[in-house]
Amino acid sequence: RLWPVQAAYEAEAGDQPVYPGDQPIHPGDQAVYRLLQMNLRFSNPTPEKVLSLIGRTQPDVITLDEVSDMWKAKLGLLASAYPYRILCPYPNGVFGVALLSRRPFAAGTQPRCDGRGAMAIATVDFGGTDVDVAAMHLIWPWPRNQSQQIGGLSGEFALLGETSIMACDCNAVPWSAAVRRVAGIGKLTVAPSPGPTWLPIKLPEFLRFAGLPIDLVFSKGAVLIKSVSRLENTGSDHLPLMVEFSLRPEQKKPVDEHETATASVRQNGRTRG
Repeated sequence: RLWPVQAAYEAEAGDQPVYPGDQPIHPGDQAVYRLLQMNLRFSNPTPEKVLSLIGRTQPDVITLDEVSDMWKAKLGLLASAYPYRILCPYPNGVFGVALLSRRPFAAGTQPRCDGRGAMAIATVDFGGTDVDVAAMHLIWPWPRNQSQQIGGLSGEFALLGETSIMACDCNAVPWSAAVRRVAGIGKLTVAPSPGPTWLPIKLPEFLRFAGLPIDLVFSKGAVLIKSVSRLENTGSDHLPLMVEFSLRPEQKKPVDEHETATASVRQNGRTRG
C-alpha cells in the first residue's frame, strides 16, 4: 500500500543501488521496530526522494539531522503519518535536529531539545515499553570544537533512561575518542557500523568506499539491535541508516525472601499459624 506522499513522489525516486551486505536480518518471534536515521542535508536538491524513502520503508521512528528552515514545510507533509514529533532549531538555521514518530510519546512525558538544538529526545511507547529515543548532530572536531559540544551535552547523555536508543551524525568514526566519550557518559553501546555513510557531495557514488562511517547508533538497556543497514542516496552527502531492533522482555525483580515465606503459609485466603 502506497502512502499519499509515496504515490506523489515514487516516480521521481527511480531505481536506486542496493549496498551489498546491507540487507537487514529478520529475527524470529520478537516484535521488530525500525528507526530511520537521516542527515537530510540542509540544501538537499531532491527532498522528494527523502519523502519517497520514508513512504516506502514506513519506519516506526525517524531521527533527522541538518533540519534547515527549508525542511519544515517538507516534513509537514508527513504530519498525518507521523503525528508525534519535535523539531529543534539550531542557531544558524541549518543544523537543527528532529524526531518523528508514528508511535505515541509515553503518557506523562514531554519531548525536549537541548539548549542549542543539537539533540532531540522523546520517550516513545513501543507496545507498552517506554524507550528514550534521541536524535543528535555533532559538529566537526576540527576546525570546530566538537569536544566542547560533547561536554555541553553530557548532562543530556547522562539523563537518558535505562532503555534508550540514540542515532546521530556524529562527525566522528566509531573508534574515535569522541564516540567513546559519548558512549561512556551515557552508558551506551555503539552498534557496529555497516560501512562508510558520508562522502563529499561532489564525489561519485562508486567512491563510497573512500567515505567515513560517521552516522552511528547507540543503545542501552532492553534495546537489542538486530541490524543496521545503509539505504540508497537521497540527495545528501550522507546515506540513510535503517536500524532494526527489538526489546528484551522485562526482567522480573527478585522476590523478597520474607515475602515469599509469608505467601507460602497463606492458603484459601487464610493465614496458617
